[in-house]
Amino acid sequence: MKVVVISQSGAGTNMFRSFLNSHPDVEVFEEIFEPSTRFDDYRNRESGVRDYIDDFEKAGDRFDRTKRDRITAGRQAKVFGFDLKYEQIRDNPDIINELISRGYYVIHLIRDIREAYRESLKTRLNPIKPWEEKKYVEFVEKTINLIESNFANDIPDSIYFRVVYENLTGGKIIDSLPDDFENDLLDYLKLSRRTLSLSDRHVNRDRVIGLRE
Repeated sequence: MKVVVISQSGAGTNMFRSFLNSHPDVEVFEEIFEPSTRFDDYRNRESGVRDYIDDFEKAGDRFDRTKRDRITAGRQAKVFGFDLKYEQIRDNPDIINELISRGYYVIHLIRDIREAYRESLKTRLNPIKPWEEKKYVEFVEKTINLIESNFANDIPDSIYFRVVYENLTGGKIIDSLPDDFENDLLDYLKLSRRTLSLSDRHVNRDRVIGLRE
């Protein structure tokens, strides 16, 4: 199964990806479309998004977004994919159609827009201006509608799984997922049930705690 975790910046993606990657049959990579990654070599091609995802899928566990060496074939985990920010969809509109045509399952991580926005700008020196926040909120609302209109539907074998950050964490630091949610997530991914947990091997714990406060 191919999966993409879609969210806005500051929505807790590092935390969520670390839970997913604690399962031995899951490998979700961090933001392969982020600027200054291997994608820069594909960006200006007419079929850049398609070619890049082709090479990502081919590379499997050998993929490294920071390297520019030749892609060689590797192994894909049973559940294999990457996370994707709203800004990367805006900057690369072909991504949506590529995800649909390739049969990617979507996990949509949603957090209060303003809280996530402020979280993502914690290191910013200048204060956030009201017009900036208003413009950003409008952009996020538009992107959420785009994602839901393309992936959220009522067919039995849905490819859309919605996660609300506040419901998941209850506004607290968590080191494990609620049992019912964990079971629903594993069923959606067609994986054997087991406890998913944070691990220093999968994520920088300081960054995760910062996102979860």
